[in-house]
Amino acid sequence: MISFKDTQPDILTFRALLKVCVDDYYPLGVQVHGWIVKCFGSCNVDLITSTYLINFYGQFGMLDFARNVFDEISVKDLDLFAFSSLMGCYNKAGMYDDVLKVLRYLMDIDGLILPNAYVLTCGLSACASLFSLFEGRQIHAYIVKGLLGSDVFVGTALINMYIKCNDVDCAKKSFLEIETPTVVAWNALMAGEFSGKEVLKLFEKMWGEYESDLRPDHVTLATVLRACKDVDLYSVRQIHNLVIKTIGVEVDVFIGGALFDIYVDNGCVSDAEKVLDAICEKDLTAYNLAIQGYRRNGHRQKAEQLFHEALHMDMELNEETLRSLLIRVQDLGEGKQLHALIMKLGFTGSRDSDLHISTSLVLMYAEFQCSDDAIQLFHQVHFPDLILWTSMISGFSISGESQKALDLYVQMLKGLAEPPNHYTFSSILHSCASLATVEEGKQIHAQIIKSDSNIKSDVFVNSGLVDMYSKCGYVTEAKLIFDKMPERDLPAWNAMITGLAQHGHAEMAIEVFQGLLNMPNIQPNHITFVGVLSACSYRGLVEEGYRYFKLIKEPTIDHYTCLIDLLGRAGCLEEALNVVEEMPFNPNEIMWSSLLSASTIHCNIMIAQYAANNLLQLNPKDSGTYVALANIYAGAGRWEDANKIRKLMNDRGLRKNPGQSWLMVYKDIEQDSSEQLINGE
Repeated sequence: MISFKDTQPDILTFRALLKVCVDDYYPLGVQVHGWIVKCFGSCNVDLITSTYLINFYGQFGMLDFARNVFDEISVKDLDLFAFSSLMGCYNKAGMYDDVLKVLRYLMDIDGLILPNAYVLTCGLSACASLFSLFEGRQIHAYIVKGLLGSDVFVGTALINMYIKCNDVDCAKKSFLEIETPTVVAWNALMAGEFSGKEVLKLFEKMWGEYESDLRPDHVTLATVLRACKDVDLYSVRQIHNLVIKTIGVEVDVFIGGALFDIYVDNGCVSDAEKVLDAICEKDLTAYNLAIQGYRRNGHRQKAEQLFHEALHMDMELNEETLRSLLIRVQDLGEGKQLHALIMKLGFTGSRDSDLHISTSLVLMYAEFQCSDDAIQLFHQVHFPDLILWTSMISGFSISGESQKALDLYVQMLKGLAEPPNHYTFSSILHSCASLATVEEGKQIHAQIIKSDSNIKSDVFVNSGLVDMYSKCGYVTEAKLIFDKMPERDLPAWNAMITGLAQHGHAEMAIEVFQGLLNMPNIQPNHITFVGVLSACSYRGLVEEGYRYFKLIKEPTIDHYTCLIDLLGRAGCLEEALNVVEEMPFNPNEIMWSSLLSASTIHCNIMIAQYAANNLLQLNPKDSGTYVALANIYAGAGRWEDANKIRKLMNDRGLRKNPGQSWLMVYKDIEQDSSEQLINGE
């Protein structure tokens, strides 16, 4: 307790005490504040002392008290230091909205106080954290007006703000305004969403400034390496050599982690191990990165060795370590062992802090179609968030349990206040496409229309809509959505081509395929060619089919199956048989069945017999083959042969499978309702 017996302390004494209290003496600082108020009154404290008090309360996170001290300062006495102190306290506490409120207040007091570089930097830092591009641009306009753009600190803050808000062009322009960029400014610029080659160009330009004492630091090298995953290994090794030359063999976890990821992802396991050994003072973060890299690339034993090594070093494992072990689990037995270990280590999944681990476990069980285990674990989480709900829905959708995914989606809408995001919609649309349930798909489409603009324009959501409508037979609606997509990815093109082909619109499917070939940044894949070859098959376009088949660099057995079906439907049976015998794959049941069916249609008994014999070798109990062959003999008037085949069926105890049919009845829907839905009406 502070007491002053004979002397009355002056304000300088109180300031000195406050300066000491900032370190670690909060109770003493509060007493000093009380004495200041007692001696001078709350409204008569001078500006310098008030600034000391703001910094003191801000240091201990007591922002309400700091704001009260600021508000007690008369407007005519306010200066830039008081504003700077309060904004700095708010920034440190992560209260970015309040930082911008104080900055607006500063700019609104009739230009009595002009913001300086520090104040503007605080405001830009808050805009970067809030991803507020609009307010960041307003501050930038003030900077241009005040001719402060060349200041290195302001310029760096501008670069950081624009990079965080995904405006790379403005970030580059702000960088060019800086007269003498520091390494921090270069680092801020290279942290943008550039390709690896672009980052390397920036790094080479920065390295050209090396003679002027601009030396890349750890952040620079780590940033460059993190961006180089799409760059050739030769360039990466050059940067690695530069790291050794600049820093030495031993590296920190950021540079070492980046190098390790690149090497292990490119199959250079020995190089990755050398980098891992070179990381000085390996902590849990380093172990987590290494375990993730090994698991991601299928090196299970190495990941387990590192995990046991971390255990022997008495490291306190965190959720990141356990989630790393759950990457690419190969079989259910391994997954259950990891689940048991997680429970043994105290991560039960019932606490909110274990939510991410629960999400990984749920996904693992869903992928192995252990729906009961996944649901049981899911119900143990007290407050599942949108990510966990979406993981459940996605897991069931990917594993083929689409109806369970739909049921979960309905439960989520009832039990979760947070609206679905684009990942949720993409997953549930995949389930609707698998089940061909257009009514549920239309309801989800209506929810998407009511969502925000980011979801409505999301390429994955629109691709899911195209796929859903195509597989449900609503190709007109699918084409309307496809044509309105501002950006199309390859799954959207594939869904449109395949949907049009399967529902008899071969010419339109080929037209869409030609449009894809004209896209400079997208290349057709396996699924694309299956779709376009199927379209040619349905329409009997032999020449076009051959031309598209020759475009495939490495044809798969599916592509050969489509080509055989195309030739068989067109009546080119001898040619189809030649393809079967000359292709680099062993013929499967689908190929022989296709050839047998075509031979039946075109009455070619010899090829039909040959196809049937090969088909029966693969599947002797297939009654359909016997029936098809008997029908061919009967159609040619060879009744004796037909009777032999039927007798052979009876002797082997085979019966023709009874035919089945089904239909689905919907309520009456207005004819133009689908088009209204597509147009968002």
